[in-house]
Amino acid sequence: MANPFKGDKEKLAKMNFRQKVDYIWTYYKFGILVSILVIILAASFIHAQLIYNPDAMTLVLCDTYSEDPTTAYDEINLDFKNYLGLTEEDKDPISFDDTISFSADTGDQTSAIMLQKLMALVMSGGADLMVAPESGIIYYGAQQMFANLEEVLPADLFEELKAKDLLFETTYVPTDDEREEGIEEETFYCGIRLDGIDYFKDKGVILENMAVGVVISGEHQSLGLQFIDMLFGRAASVEE
Repeated sequence: MANPFKGDKEKLAKMNFRQKVDYIWTYYKFGILVSILVIILAASFIHAQLIYNPDAMTLVLCDTYSEDPTTAYDEINLDFKNYLGLTEEDKDPISFDDTISFSADTGDQTSAIMLQKLMALVMSGGADLMVAPESGIIYYGAQQMFANLEEVLPADLFEELKAKDLLFETTYVPTDDEREEGIEEETFYCGIRLDGIDYFKDKGVILENMAVGVVISGEHQSLGLQFIDMLFGRAASVEE
């Protein structure tokens, strides 16, 4: 059988190094680029599998700004590891999602995609805490996205935050069909103001009127509540 690369070998044998590079790039650059892309994707997949932690909580950061988010998130994870009594070698207990924006001036299609992603995260249990502008927590709290903090926070922490005026409310208004089923309007505490807490600012994560809400459907809500404990300097709870 004839060797299809025989002609190329003969041509390359007569060329200097620079000519060989130019020749190979001219005739094989598509294959080279595809190979490089495959290698990058494979490396990214392997890296993601190595660091992926199915038991991590997901912290959604909406409209925050950071010049170096990778370093900020690494430092937050390290702090939380230390708080939980984990080692640096343990997998990260927090997964960050900073792709959702409430205030960005985007087109209707982009906004719709963001909303769909947010709803998918919440409905699947893939979001546990949300840091966002207070107005965003109030808005989505009124749609029952966030838990009633009086029910999920430790009683002493709830009273402490309430006394410091760090808690704020929203009101859920049922539809006509829900009213017929006996569901009543409910006003509840949906978020905690974080502007007086320097933790995120010290990590380089900036947001005006910063607040946090506990996503009602989060699969790792208990871990999210421990993160709130850390923010307010409370001792870590020991799970049996």
